[in-house]
Amino acid sequence: MRKLKLFKRMLSLLLASAMLISMTACNNKSSKDKKGSSEFNLSEAKEISNYYDSKDLGIPDGIDYLSSIQSVNEKLYMYGMSVADMNMAEFYKLDTNNKSIEQFKLEKSTFPTAISYNGGKFYTTSFDEESGAVVYVHGADKKCQQTIKISDNSDTVVYGLSSDEKGNLYVLTLSSKGMSFTSELIEFDVNGKEIKRINLGDTCGKGSGGVSLYQILQNDKEGNIYTARLDVNIMTGDISNTIIYKLNSALEKQYEISDLTDIGQLTNFFVSPNGNLMVTGTDDTMKTCYVNEINPSGETVNRYEIADSRIAFNGTDESNIIYYTDEALFSYNLADGKSQELYNFMSDDAPQGFKNGTVAVVVDDGNVVLYTVPSDANMYNMLVMNTSGEIESTIPIVTSSNGNTNSVYVSDDENIYYVEEVYDINKDADSDDSQKCTLKLHIVDNTGNKINDFDIPDFTGNVSTYVSNFVVDSEKRSYFIVESDSFPDKYCLYIIDSEGKVLVSNTDKSIEDINSLVVSNDGKVYAEYSTQDDKTEFAEVNASDGKLGSAIELKGVNITSLTNLYSGNGDYSIYIDDGTTLYGYNFETGKSEEIINWLDSDFSQVFHNMAVVSKDSIACIGYDEKSMDSEDTVLLLNKADDAKLKQINDKSVITAAGCSVSHDVASRITAFNKSSDKSRIQVYDYAKYNTEDNESQGIKQLNNDIISGNIPDIILVNNSLNVDTYIKKGMITDLNTFLDKDDEIKKEDYLENIFEIGSKDGKLYQIIPSFVVSSLVGKKSVVGEESGWNLSEFLEFAGNNKDKEIFYNKTRDELLRLFIGAGMSEFVDYSASTCNFNNDDFIKILEFVKDNSNDETNDEKTNDQEQKERIEYEKRFWNDKCLLDFENIEGFTDFNILQKAYMKEDVSFKGMPSSEKAAASIDFSESFAISDKSKNKDAAWDFVREYLLDDYQKTLIDGTIDSGFPVKLSVIDEMVANSQNSQTNVMQSYFVGDESIQIGVIDDENVEKLKTLIKGIKADTNYDETIIDIIDEEAKEFFAGNAEASKVAENVQNRVKIYIDEQK
Repeated sequence: MRKLKLFKRMLSLLLASAMLISMTACNNKSSKDKKGSSEFNLSEAKEISNYYDSKDLGIPDGIDYLSSIQSVNEKLYMYGMSVADMNMAEFYKLDTNNKSIEQFKLEKSTFPTAISYNGGKFYTTSFDEESGAVVYVHGADKKCQQTIKISDNSDTVVYGLSSDEKGNLYVLTLSSKGMSFTSELIEFDVNGKEIKRINLGDTCGKGSGGVSLYQILQNDKEGNIYTARLDVNIMTGDISNTIIYKLNSALEKQYEISDLTDIGQLTNFFVSPNGNLMVTGTDDTMKTCYVNEINPSGETVNRYEIADSRIAFNGTDESNIIYYTDEALFSYNLADGKSQELYNFMSDDAPQGFKNGTVAVVVDDGNVVLYTVPSDANMYNMLVMNTSGEIESTIPIVTSSNGNTNSVYVSDDENIYYVEEVYDINKDADSDDSQKCTLKLHIVDNTGNKINDFDIPDFTGNVSTYVSNFVVDSEKRSYFIVESDSFPDKYCLYIIDSEGKVLVSNTDKSIEDINSLVVSNDGKVYAEYSTQDDKTEFAEVNASDGKLGSAIELKGVNITSLTNLYSGNGDYSIYIDDGTTLYGYNFETGKSEEIINWLDSDFSQVFHNMAVVSKDSIACIGYDEKSMDSEDTVLLLNKADDAKLKQINDKSVITAAGCSVSHDVASRITAFNKSSDKSRIQVYDYAKYNTEDNESQGIKQLNNDIISGNIPDIILVNNSLNVDTYIKKGMITDLNTFLDKDDEIKKEDYLENIFEIGSKDGKLYQIIPSFVVSSLVGKKSVVGEESGWNLSEFLEFAGNNKDKEIFYNKTRDELLRLFIGAGMSEFVDYSASTCNFNNDDFIKILEFVKDNSNDETNDEKTNDQEQKERIEYEKRFWNDKCLLDFENIEGFTDFNILQKAYMKEDVSFKGMPSSEKAAASIDFSESFAISDKSKNKDAAWDFVREYLLDDYQKTLIDGTIDSGFPVKLSVIDEMVANSQNSQTNVMQSYFVGDESIQIGVIDDENVEKLKTLIKGIKADTNYDETIIDIIDEEAKEFFAGNAEASKVAENVQNRVKIYIDEQK
């Protein structure tokens, strides 16, 4: 059979070649994309043999933040963090005379983000994802007297508490919406009723760059309030500026203290009983605490330096302050500078939290209270779940109070292994290494009982340390990768036996290239890694030296950067998910078997961290990619019984095909299938044909199938498919026949120019439900106000600016693709089956691209270099590093960001140069066409039409960020209203590089500017991958100096002509 197919293929090629030679004298290269059928039969339904019912179990009790999921012995082990129900604070009253402490408990307390102690009352905060932020008020008997609601949502956290002599409470909050941060000061009376609320950014001010965070809150006996503003670079965490503000009892700004350089980094401030403000800080070494005493007028009247400390607190009276070192708590006499020990942290009966240096102090009328994090506070849990979704047990994953763990693995004997990163203050180190990190390997049984633990020898890291990719082989050897500045090339692969002996610590540079480690069903460890030429490969990890073996070919499966590999079990060595299908792969047979086609099982949820329990059960962690506030949930899929399978296969089938089908389309197909009793849509995703050598192979294969007559009912069109060719061949139905008799959908309610782009000769062939605006843009002051230009005008502009960069760091491939994709209609007429590349305009484009692009190889860069380049790129228009760039604008807020943040002035839409002088075109991820020979046109239209209804159109404006323009006019108006709503728009400040820019909301003038542009667009982009590949291949000869531009144009013309003729 294979020989017969090969013979037919060769015969067809010979006949095609003979016909083409007789038609044109051409270069002897062909288009290189001959027609070949795929395995898909798009006109017929395939029988589904594997269907899985899915169920969203939410977040299971016992875990608030899911990290990983694993299957062992047909049970699910889910690991994550739990903080909601834990009492993570311990409180102690200090007896300064006896130098002893006595623990007490507050009725309600988790881990307070702020605390106040005044008039015998304790005020503590609590934060919960569901209930939001609250303040608990406890009396002297430690019973909760009052609960004050601060916020109902999870976007608000309390950063400071203070209370006055009247019992009024002052609360400092930080709220985040998207990239906007707001600090507020709220005053409550003694009954918990809100009296006043102010925006501290408006009252006191905001920094010019970064994020302005307000922290710490104190009040004096006259009713004045003190708070501090820290301007933070959100990319680096560096504090660029610190200011302390004084507000009066009316919450009006009195003055600011901005010269705080002599205290270093602010650590605390408090009001002394004498009314003066005591401001404490430390330098980069964190070896000295500096204290400035400031009088009510804002003048520094005294300065103190305390060795071996970083922070100080109020004392028992105005003569002293309290501070601590690693060893003890001290009182510091302000008059003579002498210290007196109050409590020894190193005593045998001292709480472990004190020994770890996590201490805070509050004082009320001479009474001193200490609070700390207990040593046995457990933030991590492992839940064991059966395939019915029932939790069978909860296993605590215990770490020290200054430790955390990212990597946990359950071995086949159900013991749990994890690596703890333990952090300690290293007071003898410089600022970069001020936190010392050591590693500890723990082994516990399936009830949490300790089996063993070991310190990892010969390793000391810093805050950069991170452990990942933890697995255990059949010999109970632990494998994990440590990222740390401590290693020459930042990465080390450790292999440690069950007795804690380090067998391997491989710091080869290649370790950085490992993307994941998996364990096969026979207990061996394998790595999926990236090669130097950006290929993705797979190899066994040698247990003796940690080096990778020879690359293993996984036959029949394309391994790309988008492929995910998972540990195997049962009959399968490993599992492979290519994004459309999950396969079980057997090393011995070299064969893969489909476990589940996700869309065939009506499963479109975005997920990560999957576990295959058995052939009948799969679990994963799902999330909503459109929501910035999405929470991970457990998704359980169980194989359907025969009755459900028959019900699925008995439905009439509508076929649909595309390449890299979007999550949005997949979700709508899933919803359609689940809601319809009679029909279902069967999706064929040609992305499975893409390889790392040819990422456009899938779209080419789909195009070839359609051209040859293998056409689905619904074509999921993108801008790489030749729809005009299909139209010319009479393959696409006129959707006006459905639209004209649809009572719900009227053309006048939509952007009719977008309908026109999907039309030809008065017939509507594509429904384009949403789009982005694509244009070549620049500053109005640089490129002028007039929109659009032809090639001559563009080249004249470039010639007048030879001393400047036209584009920022564009490669030749990128720049050439932009010119051709946006200007394909200048060179190709698919309707007439003609092309014209052998002309002066195409030659001039080649010459421009050669002279104005960056063809340097990407040398390996450090993280600092990459960050510097990213910042420079984002600020490219600020300092005229480039004059033009190609932008996709996804909404009115997106345009506001471009204009006010990136450009900092009015934008001109010039568009890619063309004879039409078009200012812009549209781009879209998918549109919809229906085959003219489909037997299911009405059912297909029932699905396609949903994209024009409000239910879909309004999803484009529901998210926190723009995701494309709707085509319905009323929804566009709603999008404008949302963009201009200063109460709900979360993008009123935006980070450009390392600076936060206040941009507000878009104004009416710019709304109309963008609306006018949109209504005037007449074309879409066309990235015909076959033509682009031909141009790219031929242009390389010109760029390398091996051919003249005119010869390249001639070769491109000949090869594209062959390709277009093939489409006939």
